[in-house]
Amino acid sequence: MSRLTRSIALIAAAVALALPAGLAATAASAATGPVTPTKEEAGYQFTGAQFRYAQASVYLRNASQYSTSVAGLGQSVQFWGGGRVYVLGVSDSATASPYSPAVAVFNNSTHVLVCATSNNSCEGTPASWTSGAVSYPFGHSVQETIFYNQGNGDLTFTVNDLTAHTTSGFTMNIGTGVSFKEVRIGTEFGNDPWSPPTFTAPAAQVKLATFSGGQLTNYKGTKYGFSGYFTTSQLIMTGPGSVTEANAGPLNSTADGFSTYLVP
Repeated sequence: MSRLTRSIALIAAAVALALPAGLAATAASAATGPVTPTKEEAGYQFTGAQFRYAQASVYLRNASQYSTSVAGLGQSVQFWGGGRVYVLGVSDSATASPYSPAVAVFNNSTHVLVCATSNNSCEGTPASWTSGAVSYPFGHSVQETIFYNQGNGDLTFTVNDLTAHTTSGFTMNIGTGVSFKEVRIGTEFGNDPWSPPTFTAPAAQVKLATFSGGQLTNYKGTKYGFSGYFTTSQLIMTGPGSVTEANAGPLNSTADGFSTYLVP
C-alpha cells in the first residue's frame, strides 16, 4: 500500500504545504487534559482536533548515562488515526551507539506491528536507514516531522539533523480520508506504545530530553504550538502499582516545548 520513498525535494515541498503563514494565538483558548498514564512513554498528548502536521526538535543526550535504569530510549513523534499508530523516532541503546531513525506502524486495536523500517518490512524503506548510513551521534539536535497530505494520502516522515545540516525522509501512501485526532510527542522506552520496558528507578531525577520548536497544524492549515483549542495532556510512564517512572515537565514559556525525566 505504501509508495517508494520520495526525493528530499518532494519531502521539503510537502512540509512547506504544512506550514501556512501566521501562527495562531493559543493561550486564550487552551485546554488542559488530565495526566495520562502510559506503559512506556513520557511527554505530551494532543487530542480534540484533526492534525495533519507535527514537528519537534530535540537535543540527543548520551544514552549510556541511563544504562542503570533502561536498556535504551527513543525520541518520537506519533500520529494516531485510521485504526493505526504511526511512530517516527530516533532511538539508541544505552551502550552509546549512534541514534538511528525508524518508522513503525501498529494496529491500534490488536497492537500488532503492521510494518517497520527497522526490519525493512515497510515498502520503500530507505536503504540508508537499514544500512546505518544515516545516524545521529549524541550531542546533535534533530527535528522530527510527520506530514499527512490530505490530497493524495501520502504520509511523510522526516528527520532533519540540525547540527550536521542533513535531511532524511520516508513516505508511505495510506490513502485519503484518514482522520488523525491524536498526536504524541515524547521519550519512549518500549518496543511499542503498549509494552512496558525493564526499568530500575534512578536515585534522583534525571533529565532525558528537552523538546523545542514544536508545531501542530490542523486540517484547515492553522498552525499552533503545543497549546490551543485542542486538549493538551501530560503523558507519564507508570510501572507496577501505578508508580510514576518517567514524566514530563510543564510546557515552556512559549508553549512549544518541554523536558522529560526519569524519576526515583
